[in-house]
Amino acid sequence: MKITKLNWELIFNLINNSRERIIYISPSMHEDLAGAIQTRFEKGGVEIKVCIDNQEKVYRTGYGSIDVVGILRKCNAELRQLSNLKLTILCIDKQCWSLHIESRIISADSEGPNALELPSDNIKIVMQTFFPTSEKNTETNKGQNELTSSEAPANISMGENLTNKVVKGDVDGLDVEPVSISEEFDVSKHEEVHTELKKNPPVEPDLQREINVYNTLFQFAELSFEGGNVTSKKISIPANSLPFRDVQLKKRMKTQYNLFTKAQTDKWSDLSKLKSDMEIIRASFLKPCSLRKDKNILLKSNKDSFMNEISNFEKSIESKKKSILDSLQESLNSSRDMLKTEWKTFFTVNPPDSVVDLREDLKEIQIDHEISKLLMRIKLPSAAELVKNFKVNKHFYELTWEDLADESLVNWFHESGLITEKGGSQIAIVNKAFDSKSKG
Repeated sequence: MKITKLNWELIFNLINNSRERIIYISPSMHEDLAGAIQTRFEKGGVEIKVCIDNQEKVYRTGYGSIDVVGILRKCNAELRQLSNLKLTILCIDKQCWSLHIESRIISADSEGPNALELPSDNIKIVMQTFFPTSEKNTETNKGQNELTSSEAPANISMGENLTNKVVKGDVDGLDVEPVSISEEFDVSKHEEVHTELKKNPPVEPDLQREINVYNTLFQFAELSFEGGNVTSKKISIPANSLPFRDVQLKKRMKTQYNLFTKAQTDKWSDLSKLKSDMEIIRASFLKPCSLRKDKNILLKSNKDSFMNEISNFEKSIESKKKSILDSLQESLNSSRDMLKTEWKTFFTVNPPDSVVDLREDLKEIQIDHEISKLLMRIKLPSAAELVKNFKVNKHFYELTWEDLADESLVNWFHESGLITEKGGSQIAIVNKAFDSKSKG
C-alpha cells in the first residue's frame, strides 16, 4: 500500500485509459466524472459498477449531482446503493484506491495526498462487499450465517448489522465470508429525491463554495445609536386637542414644535461626544454601500476589533447617562415653560371657546387650565424615558449568491477598493456559475 494524490484530472485519465473495469463507490459523483465514464463506455469493452448514497441530503451537501444516475444508466452501469455512505473507493482494472473526497462546497479538487493505493486482491473484496450479484456468489449465499466482526479479516469493515447478506471469498488464503452491505438501487426512491430537488433546487456546490470563500472576507452590517437623535425630537399637538371650533384659528395655531432648541442641545457635551464616537467607529470599520439601503460593508478580519469598540461605546453610554439625564431634564423643564409662554400669548389674543364669555378675572385662570390640558395631551417625555432608549443596534448579514451575481455591486466593490484583482477573479467565477444556474 502507498499514500498518493489523485486529483480529478488523474482520475479522468485513469478512467479514459481503463481496459476492463471501472468501479466507483462514493456518496455520489458530479457530472464531470459521470461524463468521463460515459466517454469511456462509448469506446466499448468496459464493465462499470457504481454504488452511491441514494438520499436527498447527499446532493444538498455538495457530494454530487442527481443527474448522474441517468448518465450511468445509459452506460449500462450496475448501480447499487448504501445509505450514509462516507468512504470512496476507486478500482480501475487491477488497481484499487481508497480516496478522501470532500464536498465541493468545501473544495473543488485535492491539493495534497488524498488516496491510499490498495493491493489488487482488495478488488475481489470490494466486488463481494458492494456488488454481490454473480451466479457463484448467489449460490454461496445459501445457508450461510453472517460473520461477527471478530471473524472478519482486518481489511473488511463490518459496521452495525448493515445487512443479513453474506458472500464467500478467499482472502490471503483464508476461507472467509465478506459481508454484503449494499442493496439494489431503488429507482422509485431516486425519482422521489429528484422531485424534491426540482421543487427546491440546491445551490450549485461550486457557486456555494465561492460564496463561502467570499463570505469569509465581507459582511453586510447595520449600525445605529438608538435614542441618540433626541436632539431633533419633535412634538405635535393632536388636532382634536385644540380648544377651538373655529377652523381658521386651528390653522393659525402652531401645532408642531422642536422639543429642544439648538441653544439647549449645544450644551449637551456628553451626548455630543457619544454621537461623535459612534461616527468615528462607523468611519473606521464600515464602508457605506450606496447600492444597499442602510447597509455597510464590514471586513470580517476587522470584526473582533469592531465588536470591541462597540463594547467600549456601550460602556461609555452607561457612564455618561447620569450627566445626560440631568441635562435633558433641565432642557425639558425649559421647553415646557417656553410652550406655556407661547400658548398663553396666543390664547390671550385668540381666546379658546371656554374663555370667550368669561369675566376678565377668570379668563387668565381658564387659559392656564387649557394650557395644562394641552400639555397632558401631548405627553411630554421625561428625561428618564429618553435616556432609557439609548442603546446600540447592530445587525450582520451574509452576502448571497444574488448579491455576488449583481454586476453593479461587483463594480462597486472594485471602485471602493474593497477587492483586489484576485478577488475580482473570484467574483467573475461566481458570476459565470450564476449565469449557468440561471440558464439551467
